[in-house]
Amino acid sequence: MKRIALSVLLVAAIGCGGGSIQLIPAVHAAANSTLSLNCPAAVTMIDKPGVLKVGWGPCNYTTTGTNPISAEDSSVVTLSRPINAKFIESWIGTNARSMEEVGIELTVDLPDGQQRYFPDEFDKDSTAIAGQQWHKWQINLNLPAGTVLRLHSTSGVTNPSTDCPLGCAQNVVWLLEDGIN
Repeated sequence: MKRIALSVLLVAAIGCGGGSIQLIPAVHAAANSTLSLNCPAAVTMIDKPGVLKVGWGPCNYTTTGTNPISAEDSSVVTLSRPINAKFIESWIGTNARSMEEVGIELTVDLPDGQQRYFPDEFDKDSTAIAGQQWHKWQINLNLPAGTVLRLHSTSGVTNPSTDCPLGCAQNVVWLLEDGIN
């Protein structure tokens, strides 16, 4: 299967002490299918002390053709201040009346070389179901300044001509919480 790849690098300098973020989307499609991807820059913000929120989207994409098509996105966030995470939550939101599959991953690279991995997936196989998925992990993870958060998202549709009659879209949010506030 012939693949077409599109890569775009977006770099955003983020304030509020949350760190910096890098977004690198890639699109893969069969030769007779197309995908037009429109994503804003990812945003990192501190909602309140002890909570770090990393959000990306909405990422809108329109599709044509009948062969499966997918899009991949990667972001890197480096923490400029520590957080003692007691919970990590992920949220995936998708467009109404669409059938999409979205997989997201958070890999935490600690400064001492250790890694932690948190995957989440939403297989929206019906246009009648709600378009969101929450997942929460209870953890005890001290994230010092310099910790790198690697985010990855893979989205796809089986039949672009029928799975997204109004277009497809996704929002992804990661929350790291200290459990105090």
